[in-house]
Amino acid sequence: MLTMSDVGASVTHSVDDRSCTITVDGSQGIELQFPTDSTSGLLVATTNNGDDQFVSAAAEGTFQTDALLLGDRANRCMVELDKSVALEGRVSKGLYHVRVPEAKCRIVVGFRDERLQAVALLREAQQSHDAGQPCQALDAISELAKEAPHDVETLTRALELRATINEELGEELARIAKDLEEAQFFDTRGGFERVVRQLDSLHSLYGGHNLTDPQNVTDLRQQAAGQLAVLEGRRAEKVRERLELMASAFELQQRAGLAELVRDYIAQYLPKPGGSDSSGQSAREEGAK
Repeated sequence: MLTMSDVGASVTHSVDDRSCTITVDGSQGIELQFPTDSTSGLLVATTNNGDDQFVSAAAEGTFQTDALLLGDRANRCMVELDKSVALEGRVSKGLYHVRVPEAKCRIVVGFRDERLQAVALLREAQQSHDAGQPCQALDAISELAKEAPHDVETLTRALELRATINEELGEELARIAKDLEEAQFFDTRGGFERVVRQLDSLHSLYGGHNLTDPQNVTDLRQQAAGQLAVLEGRRAEKVRERLELMASAFELQQRAGLAELVRDYIAQYLPKPGGSDSSGQSAREEGAK
């Protein structure tokens, strides 16, 4: 799977139980060659907010990294460097060429520790899912995919579990969307309140960062909350009208203290949207007459 040509320099290597370290004296870099199909699941180690993680990358191009993960299952291997450098990859004549601007690299083919970590994370994800904790399950799967994707079989099982959880999330969102349609049809306060509660619970249960379509959740909640605001406005308007009539009646009876008390309540708790309570002023004038 790996061939090295005579580069006119001294090539030495050392082998341990999981890797081979190659050093070339008299050269400023190394070119490694792999079968083209080893790039189908190419992963590159990167640093994000201080955390090391693996991300997918296109085979051809330049990437800044200290580790490159190639191959599949029994052919899995990782090119590991002492520091982060700019690697250049290109495909030519059935081979994947990786230019390493360093005279030393390590080819890792054994991933026992990483496999144990991945298995533990998968077990944690499965247990969390079974316990009805999808947020914790998805977080464990994300950690596995970013930090320990070396074992392809375990990674595949983890991604299958994630697909199952996302399918359940989609079904729940579809059910809530149907509830919203029914609430809009009947125009009931209780229906809209139920939709808002369900969406808030969904956001908490799965975690906002795990939602496959967070904008859809936001839109559904805004629709329900907007309808609630409309219904609340209608209710407040009716209450305000009754209280204004009450205040006017008090004024006709020359009970100014009670009238003022009612109007203060209206101003504080039932103000008209968009500004001053002009209807209250009109009621005062009518009462004075």
